[in-house]
Amino acid sequence: MSSSWGNARAVYLARGMELPPPDSLKDKVLVELLQRERLAEVKKWEVSLQAIGAFLGLSGKDVQGVVTQLRSRLLEELFHLGYDMKRLQEKMTQRIDNLRAQREQMEKVNRMG
Repeated sequence: MSSSWGNARAVYLARGMELPPPDSLKDKVLVELLQRERLAEVKKWEVSLQAIGAFLGLSGKDVQGVVTQLRSRLLEELFHLGYDMKRLQEKMTQRIDNLRAQREQMEKVNRMG
């Protein structure tokens, strides 16, 4: 799901929408709508941050420098850029191992009592 298409389908599936066949016109429209929805969120955030900066009396350059840095991180979060399935699997495996260890500890405590 590293592509925007797979990501968009996953989002719409999570929203409970019926998914159209891949590469159909409706599918392409849904992907485009999600992209625009996410970009609109970024723009709202940028405008809000610039308004706050102006209210605080900061120069446009100072505010824009902060906005640019934070915008790349926000875009990464919204569009799941750099999404790596191996890294996700490693994290899930680590969580499972941690849960097993906790369960074993709980079982030991229960046997002692």
